[in-house]
Amino acid sequence: MKTFIVLLLLCVSALGAETDIHVLTLTKTNAEAGWVATRDVFTRDGQNNLIRITNVRAGQVWWVCHFYHAGQLVANFVADSTSSRFNAEVSPYCVSLSYSQSGRIESAAIGTKDGV
Repeated sequence: MKTFIVLLLLCVSALGAETDIHVLTLTKTNAEAGWVATRDVFTRDGQNNLIRITNVRAGQVWWVCHFYHAGQLVANFVADSTSSRFNAEVSPYCVSLSYSQSGRIESAAIGTKDGV
């Protein structure tokens, strides 16, 4: 959970540095089933950079983040109150994570596989 918050804050602050960043938020609710789903789509220059999905049902919250670069899905992050998972997708890009001494992810960087 803390990892997700750190990634989220890092992504939002990095995106906020650009002037052509747009965020579209969509929310769906189902009162009978007792769930709310929110999707935030972050775009830069017309391309998705991050899609963040927050689901709430019966007091449980879980998140799914899809990270994109140059229009391609690069990685996914899924978290709930008990665990978190990060996986890289097959793409021409790599994802690097930096950790704090306590084991929390402090930053994520996306680049080409030759280091650019």
